[in-house]
Amino acid sequence: MELAKLKAKIKNFKYDNFDLEELIKLKSQKELSIGVGIPVLNEAETLGTLIDNIKEKCGGLIDTIAVFDSGSEDKSADICYEKGIPFVRDTEIAGELGLEKGLWKRGKGFNLWSSLYYLRDYDLISWIDGDLKEFEPRFIYGILGPLITEDNIVFSKGRYKRPETDNRVTRILVEPMFSQLFPETRDFVDPLCGLFGGKIDFLKEIPFYSGYSVESATLIYALKHTSPENIAQVYLGSLSNREHDNLYLGKMSGSISYTIHKIAEEFGVLTLKPNKISSQIVQQTTRDGIEFDFVKIDIEDYKLPPMKEIEKNLLKNLFSHEKVELVKPY
Repeated sequence: MELAKLKAKIKNFKYDNFDLEELIKLKSQKELSIGVGIPVLNEAETLGTLIDNIKEKCGGLIDTIAVFDSGSEDKSADICYEKGIPFVRDTEIAGELGLEKGLWKRGKGFNLWSSLYYLRDYDLISWIDGDLKEFEPRFIYGILGPLITEDNIVFSKGRYKRPETDNRVTRILVEPMFSQLFPETRDFVDPLCGLFGGKIDFLKEIPFYSGYSVESATLIYALKHTSPENIAQVYLGSLSNREHDNLYLGKMSGSISYTIHKIAEEFGVLTLKPNKISSQIVQQTTRDGIEFDFVKIDIEDYKLPPMKEIEKNLLKNLFSHEKVELVKPY
């Protein structure tokens, strides 16, 4: 697929442009299948209620739910087993994909990427964060609405009304970097929103990043691989996620900044000298505000190739006596 130039704005929708019952009918008429993926890491507090709500309120629209885990140590797995929901561990699916140690890295982005393989038999994929405190059906049907009703839409991104204290990373880091390096992303109001999805054939065409930077990276790649008029942005109303402390947000910001720099280099926006951009940050921690400790944190997310390449190489391995390398380090 050739990279597309910016010719038009993305298409904007509101969740109330769609009616759940009408979407169910249209989905049936078009013979579409839909899978929902939930990435988690120790989300037992919210996961069970989230699954119940999706089943109860959106069960007629979706065909399956699967949870993709990054090494949870809480009761997340037990909750899924009790509810009959697949609980896909990253270590297990990495083995199934033939990914050896050092060629993949644990994180939300890896979970989303690997879900494309696990849910490969479905036409449309919608992702929703496992830490949602309150669920509304619009979080699912809002994302899926443009994908079902508009034949040309291949990627659907959510945006929502956030509390004043939320969205700090977007406002302080992502918006300025996007404006400077990728101005074509200017129409995305909430680039770090974890509610998004697309047609699986398109999602398999684009690379993913393994960790915190997956949302910002997929926006850039989506715009590079299709025209803006094939991308939807949907207002989903108010939504509440778990709040994180500044150390967490600092690590998250470091990963996003590192990835955006790397993608900018990939597309010729920047030229980076070898080994001159650090894959670590130093964070200051303190208990009393007087004495500080300095901790080095790894922030590098791994670039994961388009899933279509992985599937192609898996097929080669099935019919060849020679092992084909599935993933090359980027």
